[in-house]
Amino acid sequence: MIEKSIREIVVVEGEHDIQRLKSIYPDIDCVKTNGTEISEATLQLLEKLAETRGLILFFDPDYPGRQITHRIMNRIPHCRVAFLSADNARSYNKKKVGVEHADEQSIRESLQHLFTVQKNRKNNVSRADLQYRKYVDAEGAATRRKQLAKRLGLPESNGKTLLKYLNIFQVDPAVLDEENV
Repeated sequence: MIEKSIREIVVVEGEHDIQRLKSIYPDIDCVKTNGTEISEATLQLLEKLAETRGLILFFDPDYPGRQITHRIMNRIPHCRVAFLSADNARSYNKKKVGVEHADEQSIRESLQHLFTVQKNRKNNVSRADLQYRKYVDAEGAATRRKQLAKRLGLPESNGKTLLKYLNIFQVDPAVLDEENV
């Protein structure tokens, strides 16, 4: 399969993430945030880069990674976001989770299934949609949510957060009915 190069700047947490991405995509351009301590200068740089090249946010599937994603998304609209599942980003000893620990296939899939944040959006999916499809308020809902999140490339989450992600990324409700292929 011929894969097109990544035009946007990929924003990651640290140097090890950059090294991992460059081992897969030698020509990739990355900017690191240095974890949750994003400086004002880095945010200003990201704003400029978003205007000229676009940004892909690609952070660890943990609480600090979600914090960084939300902070940047609130400041810079129209970022694209790539998610890794925690299962695909675990270190060999299973004690750490991060982009630098993910296998090549998981990273490639995450960067091919990007989401674009819509600030002025209408909510396509309702809680009733999730209830009807047994993603909430049903036996086995957590397992079904986990499978859906994996299929869509979203982070694993509870029902309320899943609903938020589905609407932020303008996921069509019909996607909820598709079989996991």
